[in-house]
Amino acid sequence: MPPPVRSGHRIQYGPPGAGTTLIETRMSALSRNLAMGAIVIAALAAGLILGGMLRDDAAGSFESGGEPRLERYEIGGEFELTNQRGERLRLSDLAGRALVMFFGYTFCPDVCPATLARVREVKAALAPEDAARFTGVLVSVDPARDTPQRLGQYVEFFDPGFVGLTGSEGELEDVARRYGARFMIPEGQSEEGYLVNHSSIAYLIDPAGYVRALYYGDEPIEAIAANVREVLEELG
Repeated sequence: MPPPVRSGHRIQYGPPGAGTTLIETRMSALSRNLAMGAIVIAALAAGLILGGMLRDDAAGSFESGGEPRLERYEIGGEFELTNQRGERLRLSDLAGRALVMFFGYTFCPDVCPATLARVREVKAALAPEDAARFTGVLVSVDPARDTPQRLGQYVEFFDPGFVGLTGSEGELEDVARRYGARFMIPEGQSEEGYLVNHSSIAYLIDPAGYVRALYYGDEPIEAIAANVREVLEELG
C-alpha cells in the first residue's frame, strides 16, 4: 500500500490566484540559456540542497547519505499528464527506459536545477547504449506558471531528451499522492513571485514502471548510474 500523506499542513496543489506571468515570449534562446546557467551555478554553489522542502512520506526507512539500493517500492503506478510538446503522455509510453523522476517547478531557485544537473551527470556516466534508454522526468508542482512551452525550455536546457510534465491541479495531486510526495504554497506570497515547498526525493523507475530506488541528492553519481545499469540489465 502507498504510504500515508501526513496531515498538519495547509496543502495546496495549484495557484493561489489567477493572473500569473507565464513566460516572456520574446526572450531569445541565448538569454534563456544564460539565465538557466546562472540558476544552475547558484544552486551548485549553494550546496545543491537548500531549505523549503517537505519531508517525503515515500522515504520510509531509507536513510539519506546511504548507498542507494534497489528495492521494489509499493508506490507509483500508471498516470497520464501533458508533456512539453502539449501531448498527453502516460508513464507506460516510456516503457523500456529507466527514468529518474522528481517533483519540482521551473521557478525553483535551488533543488530543481541542481537535481536536473545531477541527472544529466548520471546520463553522462552511462555507456551510449544505456544512455539511449535513460531519461530524466520533471513533474511540475506549479501548473499555473509551468506551461508546456516553459517546461520544454527548462528541461531541454539540461538535456534535449529530458521530459517535462504538467497537468491540471487534480491530475498533479493524484500523481503526487501515488508517489507519496507533497507540495504546498505557503501563505503570504505574491501571486507572481511565489515559491512552492515540495518534496525533494527523486525516484528511479525501471523500464517496467516500478519504483526501484529513492534518491535524496547526496548519493554518488556513479552509484546512481550503477542502479540504472542494473535495472536496464534486468530488462535485457
